[in-house]
Parts: sequence; C-alpha cells; structure tokens
Amino acid sequence: MNGSTYFFILLFMGLMFVSPAFSQQSLSNPTVKEKKVEELFEALLGDTSREGNLIPEGTKLIHYSFENHHLILNFSEDIKNYGGTATEQWIVYKILSTGFSIPEVESITVLIEGRKDYLPEGTIIDGYKKEVWLEERMKSEWRELTKENTG
Repeated sequence: MNGSTYFFILLFMGLMFVSPAFSQQSLSNPTVKEKKVEELFEALLGDTSREGNLIPEGTKLIHYSFENHHLILNFSEDIKNYGGTATEQWIVYKILSTGFSIPEVESITVLIEGRKDYLPEGTIIDGYKKEVWLEERMKSEWRELTKENTG
C-alpha cells in the first residue's frame, strides 16, 4: 500500500508527532466550520436580486480564512455599490450576524479586494469582537423593548 495514504500519531513520553501526510490531508479537506462559512455566506450573497436583500448585486466572497477564532472575509469591490447609512448598517449587521452564528468565531475582519477599506458610509470592520457584537445587540433589543413599553 502507498505510504502517503497512512498517517501516524505517536504518543511517546507525552509528545505527539503528526506525520506530514496527515497534515496535508487535513488542509485539503475542508473542516465543518469551513463548510459552515461557505454555506452561510453563499446563502447571504446567493441571490442579491431577491426582494429585501440589500447586499449589492454582484458581491462575491473572494476568499476567507479562519485562524485562532478570527474570521477574515475578503469581498469583491461590488459590496460598496450602494448608498445610505441604513443600507450600510443592514449590510454590516448581516455580515456580522452571519459570521458570529458560527460558534468558533470570536472576531471578524472584512477586506475589500484584499485590503482593509471603509464602506461608503464610513464603516470599517477590523477585528470586530463577538462580545462587543452581543453587547450592542442586547442594547438595541433593550431600546426597542423599552420604546414599545413606554410608547
């Protein structure tokens, strides 16, 4: 049998060695979280022409990477083809809520054509933390709740 199809994990005196064949196989096969990133963002960007979707038409997720609980999303320049603060807030909300729906993601950075760049209304997403996101959502929901009860 071909030696490259095997991998060995040796436990000896508390040390672990993973053969190069194992490492290469694990890199070429997408993990569950990588598949989740692809599926979620395909759903978000999939049909930009449908009613209610404010993601600009033609927007593509060019590339993403996930390392140390940090998700980096690289979008095409098309993501900037809109105007208005409300639209930008909706787009940012959708990107962050989609990314943070993956339990392993603790922070998110958005690149545009490989660069850290501002969206048209001045937002930049650079290392945005899940804890900040959750806190902001709780504040927003609380404001809505108190507005309904006092209104």
